[in-house]
Amino acid sequence: GWMPPHPGSFAMKKLYSEYGLFSTKLRLAADYEMFVRWLLVNSVSYTRMDKVNVNMAVGGASTESWSARLTCNREIVSACRMNNIYTNLLLVLLKTPFKFMELLVKLNRKVSA
Repeated sequence: GWMPPHPGSFAMKKLYSEYGLFSTKLRLAADYEMFVRWLLVNSVSYTRMDKVNVNMAVGGASTESWSARLTCNREIVSACRMNNIYTNLLLVLLKTPFKFMELLVKLNRKVSA
């Protein structure tokens, strides 16, 4: 369930040359597949910045409906398989309770502020 937020990520041009671009085989999880290929398969090093550099709105193509969410999760399974990483739809869907808890924590912070 963890993935770097691609709109706020910076990458050197050589990473695209060496490890490839977004996969055109995936409509909703192309960014996920690219990060799997870069970070897990090719062990590209990264640094996490504790700084907000992009404010993203909630929503998007992958979360616009339950059908889109299911399609995105199926594409995540495909992205892993494309890179010889074992997973299945059930394992991917196990992230759902954690995402829900994350949302509750964020809402609680807003109410408390």
